[in-house]
Amino acid sequence: MKVLGLDIGTNSIGWGIVDETEHKIIKCGVYIFPEGVKKEKGNESSKAAERTRYRSARRLKFRRKLRKYETLKVLIKNQMCPLSLEELELWRKEKIYPSSNDFVKWYRTDENTNWEPYFLRKKCVEEKAEKYEIGRALYHLAQRRGFLSNRKESTKESDGKVNERINDLSEELGDKTLGQYFYELKNNGEKIRARYTSRKDHYEKEFNRICEIQSISDELKKELYNAIFFQRKLKSQKFLVGKCTFETNKPRCPISHFEFEEFRMLSFINSIKVAKNSTENDMQEMKFLSSSEKEIIYPLFFRKSKKTFDFKDISKKLKGKNDNWKFNYRDDTTVCGCPVSSHFIEIFGDGWKDTKINQYDIFDIWHVLFDFDDEEKLKDFAINKLQLSTVQTEKLCEIHFQQGYANLSLKAIRKILPFLRRGFLYSNAVFLANIPSMIGSDVFEKNRELIENEVLNISKTLKEKNNIITLANLCMEKIFKDENHNFHTEEWDKTILDSQIKDFYGLKKWNDFSAEKKEEIKNTVIEKIDDTLKLATTKNPNDYKYKLLRTDKLIEDFLLENGLSIKKGKKLYHPSETEYCFEKPKISEDEKKCLGSPRTPSVKNPVAMRALHQLRKLINYLIETNEIDGSTKINIELANEVNDKNWRKAIEEFQKKNEKLNDEYRKRIEDFYKEIGVIKEITESDIKKYRLYKEQEIKGISICPYTGKTINLTDLFGATPLFDFEHTIPRSISYDDSLENLTLCDSNFNRNVKKQHIPSELQNFGEINERFQKFYEDKISDCLFIIEKNKTKGGYIDPVVKDNKIVKRHIAQLELNYYIGKLKRFTADSYKVTMGFKHSQLNDTRIITKFALSYLKSVFEYVQPVNGSMTDLFKRQWGLRDRKESKDRTNYKHHIIDALTIACVNCGKYNLLCEIIKNSSDGKHIRIPKPWEDFDSDVLKAVEYVIPKHFVVDNALRQSKKLLKDRFGKPIIKNGHVVYEKGNTVRGSLHKDTFYGCIMTPPEKNIPSEKIFVQTIDCGNLDKSKAEKIIDTGIKRAFFTNLESGIQSLVEIQNNGIKLPYKLNNRDVFAKKIRIATRLSNPIIIKKHKDISEKEYKQNYYVVNDENYLIALYRAKDKNGKSISEYSVLNLYDAVSKKKNKEALYTNKMKKNNYDLSIYKVLKIGKIVILQEEENEDVFALPNEQLFSRLYRVSGIASKPDGRINFVHVIISSPFSINKEVFDNGIEKFKRISNSNLYCLVEGKDFIISPIGEIIKK
Repeated sequence: MKVLGLDIGTNSIGWGIVDETEHKIIKCGVYIFPEGVKKEKGNESSKAAERTRYRSARRLKFRRKLRKYETLKVLIKNQMCPLSLEELELWRKEKIYPSSNDFVKWYRTDENTNWEPYFLRKKCVEEKAEKYEIGRALYHLAQRRGFLSNRKESTKESDGKVNERINDLSEELGDKTLGQYFYELKNNGEKIRARYTSRKDHYEKEFNRICEIQSISDELKKELYNAIFFQRKLKSQKFLVGKCTFETNKPRCPISHFEFEEFRMLSFINSIKVAKNSTENDMQEMKFLSSSEKEIIYPLFFRKSKKTFDFKDISKKLKGKNDNWKFNYRDDTTVCGCPVSSHFIEIFGDGWKDTKINQYDIFDIWHVLFDFDDEEKLKDFAINKLQLSTVQTEKLCEIHFQQGYANLSLKAIRKILPFLRRGFLYSNAVFLANIPSMIGSDVFEKNRELIENEVLNISKTLKEKNNIITLANLCMEKIFKDENHNFHTEEWDKTILDSQIKDFYGLKKWNDFSAEKKEEIKNTVIEKIDDTLKLATTKNPNDYKYKLLRTDKLIEDFLLENGLSIKKGKKLYHPSETEYCFEKPKISEDEKKCLGSPRTPSVKNPVAMRALHQLRKLINYLIETNEIDGSTKINIELANEVNDKNWRKAIEEFQKKNEKLNDEYRKRIEDFYKEIGVIKEITESDIKKYRLYKEQEIKGISICPYTGKTINLTDLFGATPLFDFEHTIPRSISYDDSLENLTLCDSNFNRNVKKQHIPSELQNFGEINERFQKFYEDKISDCLFIIEKNKTKGGYIDPVVKDNKIVKRHIAQLELNYYIGKLKRFTADSYKVTMGFKHSQLNDTRIITKFALSYLKSVFEYVQPVNGSMTDLFKRQWGLRDRKESKDRTNYKHHIIDALTIACVNCGKYNLLCEIIKNSSDGKHIRIPKPWEDFDSDVLKAVEYVIPKHFVVDNALRQSKKLLKDRFGKPIIKNGHVVYEKGNTVRGSLHKDTFYGCIMTPPEKNIPSEKIFVQTIDCGNLDKSKAEKIIDTGIKRAFFTNLESGIQSLVEIQNNGIKLPYKLNNRDVFAKKIRIATRLSNPIIIKKHKDISEKEYKQNYYVVNDENYLIALYRAKDKNGKSISEYSVLNLYDAVSKKKNKEALYTNKMKKNNYDLSIYKVLKIGKIVILQEEENEDVFALPNEQLFSRLYRVSGIASKPDGRINFVHVIISSPFSINKEVFDNGIEKFKRISNSNLYCLVEGKDFIISPIGEIIKK
């Protein structure tokens, strides 16, 4: 039977089709595509993030201008500003600044005459003031109006620091207004900016005081308030909420809804199982909790102080002092409480669900909390509508909802809840939930007991029935392909059944079955096979295989058999039904079932969506070319978890850091071998040993944690090593060969004392553990310090700086997780070890795998996930990766090898692996049989010349198109059709971000003045080398003088700026931004300065090109037949200009030396080419290995000196390098070819590469 293995990553899909029964690899390949995010200089961001950021800044600026305009309009109407409405309109629309002397005097500050905003604000709250003075004070309030908290968005974590600083300021103010307080600070020479102020508590309070003292009428006060403090409501985001899994026309339920909290709590409680009086050697069967046991733990979920808690709280509550009680959850499992429900209990009492105050019930109160974003409005509702006391009102306002949505709607949850309340498991409750709607509530109530019992019986027996069906199908595959026995004329070979049973169940599990059960299974399978063989007329087993039973189909059949008719259009809920609402499969013209679009409102992750779209292209092509069909088994592995951009960056940096450490350790081991005169190849195992040797240091001395003996390098790497690897949790129990599970241990102690024990079982564990903890105490403290140091505090922080801090924090967290993982393993008890591993090995729940599993199940019947660690283990066992090797990620072949391995991993092999490891004396010397004898050599042969498919789309100049929506997020429809908004958006950077200016240097003795380019930088990025380039000589002198005389350190300069040698108003002056000289080649004029200088070179902003967009190559022959070549390079900025002006990006002809050259080839970054040795060489006639050696990808285009083009071989994943590197077979990894020496065929024009890597000539 065909099995398709998939290794799905964030920018690649390795795939391989294997037929183990035929002992052959049918096809394999790798599909490469760009990630669904933008990457520049190693930094990752959303493709729309930059554009969105600039648009947000423009909108913010526009709203601030509008607010000031509205304020000025009110002030002018009331003679508080010396400006006419006509002048204001000209200022706004024509940008003609008012020239009235009175307005200029009113607008500008003059400290000598006390005409400055803070003084005027102080005066307005203390005594009667002139109208212009009141107007200027109010206008200043409109310019800065403080922080306004949105109660829906605010949490202790999100704005706790802001509120803390606001409260501190309020205490400092006392009875003063903000204007009075800031005026005092200003007079004392203290800083006013960078303080958190509250709109409600500070600015509105001062506004009200001004209105009161100045006797401003209520009508004018209202006008002024609306102009100064108006803030539009946020647009509704309801249209972004996904649809329910079961009720597909209903929106998903917020996770803050109290009915969802109950649903989540009961789903978890009903799944808890316990084994009482269980010992290590005598593991009792686990049972679900009784009703009385559930009652004991309910209160744990309704604690206001604990929104989440560890399962340890539940286990402790239930078992008390009974240490032999074992649960199916680990103690560190996170459990979600019911925070909203607990708040309601505190406010409304135990009968909170029946609360009815006037016309408002508890559902109305929840909706008010969910919708209201203004705390004052909520307080008003609580006091006036609900008649709550002051204490109750404060408690109601303390409720902050967690943001997010469940997968189900409230309608579906309400159908499932009654069955959860009666103790049903989630899966059974889901099956039962919609039956009342299907057959009618009255009919269901009459037959409730019968239906519930049957659903439980079906769920209990289904797995065993399907095991028998799967076993029968596996046997039939072998029988149909058995060349020694013809089942049409003779009896089939019964040893096939015995062989498949061992492979399917595993020998240990099969031997644990009773004799009666073994006999029953065998007889049932034989009966099924015999029934099929009687009808078989062809030799294709797929024509006669049994379909697996489905719970929903069995339940529906049961209902109909018992005369319970199902209403039209109604169907059962299914717990494994896709959560993501992907489109239904498409039927092709030749009636093949293909994957539909993966586009769904349920999946917002751009990386996952890009991966799913490319997966669709690959899978549908394989279906269309008859390589696979719906009966093909699919095995999936996800190698990399999809995280946010900062996590991905941190993981990349963390890996680089480890690689650098490994290189350093390799060098140290080499030096040690040289010292002792040993010539030996250094393996990955040696590097791991050295790493553990450094980890296990106390005060610079490495020791064995078990014996306390000192570890010397000679004892580790010498001729007779006294110390070796030891698995903290024996491999026979954990199957864990990771570094987290390894220590260096005295070999003798490991063999004779530790054996198969875990550390906590050893007699002197306390002493051992104390030693082990000391290894990591300082390391953990360092990680925690870095995490704390790089936490982003409240207030604005530059996005780049913020991202860098987050990345540093994540790197420290990754290192911390490693140390904590080691400590957890070292202190674990035996039960935690056995419970914690198996559940995580075969099922990978990472995000792309979850999406891909649901997506593929719409077409394929058999889809299963395979854990990455299993893939690695089987690869080693099957000779595809030596123990001393680490995965080579510099080329794409490892994706294909992984995929072929994944295709051959199944439950039978996994069970066999577990059994072999358990039966191994030390958990090390194990051997798993290969899928077939030559499997490893067949894999290496299959991948040697595989051509990867690179999916590269040139979107740079494609016109953007987006759905036009109204302010409520609904599509605008005209003449029955949705309206699209078209634009000229460019996808990519037109130029690098930095703006440059141009100046003339002052003439010096014998040195004429010259034109140079300058760049303005922040002092935070300044160092000594950059300081040498400072243009302003006075600032440059101050920098070096301050450093040399100790006035400032470099860190102080970076934080505060360069302290200048003079004061202004008795205050120190700092230069925070400085100009440095820079060299630019081919600068681009991007725009004019706002204030145009008389000097032409000073009139423009300059930028430099980010990268070239294309190179056009031209060729001709001279009269002697000699080739003439020329080229033209176009950058993206010029390409956009040409596109806007509707000009051609390049000409078809070019003149050179009076010869007409015709266009030869056009190359863009990412294009695949086949290199030719001469212009008319027929490369398609070349053998596969030679064609493979000619395939390269364009990675760079240089405009000077001779239009050189950089190429990277298609199988290489690393960037271009000028160093000459070759594969073992002599093929160059990188090439740099000048335009005149290049002969090639270009993908898309001369040939195409299919999704499965086939080269097709055009």
